[in-house]
Amino acid sequence: MKRKPIKRKKPTPYASTTKDWAESWDSCWICHRRGAWSAKTLEIHHLVSGQYRQADELSTTTILCRRCHEVQTSSLAALGLHAMLAIKQAMDPQHYDLARFCVARGRAGSFVTQSEVDAAAEVLRITIP
Repeated sequence: MKRKPIKRKKPTPYASTTKDWAESWDSCWICHRRGAWSAKTLEIHHLVSGQYRQADELSTTTILCRRCHEVQTSSLAALGLHAMLAIKQAMDPQHYDLARFCVARGRAGSFVTQSEVDAAAEVLRITIP
């Protein structure tokens, strides 16, 4: 009996602005391990998934090494949304936009509040600029 070939997903096409933005980072935002895009040790992590995800939305993306990305997407050890937003605010304040994030997540309004993000930053001892 012949097996059907496995259909592979096409890689997510990133807008040139997202790709340029991502390549400007040289380390993981969680563990700060240095990496290289050419060696595929750094990856884009989307805080918004499913039908609401837009590949070129910089307010919903972070940079993680392969190991941290795997933990964030498949483990109970993941930091959680509030902590990831606190890291986004600290590492990339230019593209941090909580209101835009909530809309991109499909839930306008106070889905996540700034006070929740600030509390997560305090727990993680992150200094927000």
